[in-house]
Amino acid sequence: PGLTAASEHGVRHPFVEANIGKLDIRAIARLLDMTEADLPASPCLASRLYTGTRVTPSRLAAVEAGEALVRRLVGIDVVRCRVDASEQPGDALHVMIEVIDTERALVDAAVVDEVAAVMRNLEPTIVDVKLDDRPYESGRAFVHPVA
Repeated sequence: PGLTAASEHGVRHPFVEANIGKLDIRAIARLLDMTEADLPASPCLASRLYTGTRVTPSRLAAVEAGEALVRRLVGIDVVRCRVDASEQPGDALHVMIEVIDTERALVDAAVVDEVAAVMRNLEPTIVDVKLDDRPYESGRAFVHPVA
């Protein structure tokens, strides 16, 4: 969706046009002694909202807080709190906590309950928070979840 919007508005991608990838950019940054060269990737929080789910400051804040809490409680790096409103009535939101398969056992019911409380405090329209049955998959929010 972001690339489509960029194309519709004439946004250029200089690194792509110059055939410079992420690894190249990091190498250049290291040559320039930039501290950001080795920062982990940090995708936009809006990428956690399934296509068709309205992006709002409170929803983004809830996602950020939920993911930070999972990281703090169980010590994992890769976690996504995916938000979907596409099949919910009205403004009701459904959240799936997504982690890599080998770390699923670390996210127990108590962790999910705590994350739900924190996220609902920031975004009251969240009606359901669950650990996703499927493992983490990059970009999953750009396609509708499988029922």
